Amino acid sequence: MRTIIHLVFLSTLLTLSPTQAAEPRVDQADLALLAGAPFSGTLSYLDYSSDEIEKSPVSIQFNMPKRGRITYRVSYPDNAYYDSKERIVISESGHKLNGEPVVSRETLADGTLIITTAYRGEDNNLPADIRMTYAVHANKLEIRKEVRFDGDRIFFERNAYRLTR
Repeated sequence: MRTIIHLVFLSTLLTLSPTQAAEPRVDQADLALLAGAPFSGTLSYLDYSSDEIEKSPVSIQFNMPKRGRITYRVSYPDNAYYDSKERIVISESGHKLNGEPVVSRETLADGTLIITTAYRGEDNNLPADIRMTYAVHANKLEIRKEVRFDGDRIFFERNAYRLTR
């Protein structure tokens, strides 16, 4: 009987790929420190019509995470038309953020958590590789979208929220 249990255990270990245990994960606690006082700063984005980087002041107020999601309100003081309510959803396994695979997760010496997702999508109606990077800290937040169009070799910054509180 003991031999059978050992064989079942061993076969279970062998069927797990080495990357399954090492896949980066995100959980609700990672985003909990976003709740509280609002963040304020700027949204910078590449305006494709002028090929210029535009900047706009922005404020974001996060709610406490619940059931694998955190909701937040984005306010643009110079243009309330673009104000919105948004959410970040963490998959049950923690391997996806807003439906996109988490490809890396690291914590810097100052406590900043860096989460990166990557996926195929479109930008400016063109197919592209898209990389989202979330740098989360109690007093600062950066959400950066980088794009690499098919045929290009490098990513460029499409937009970024850079915020403090």
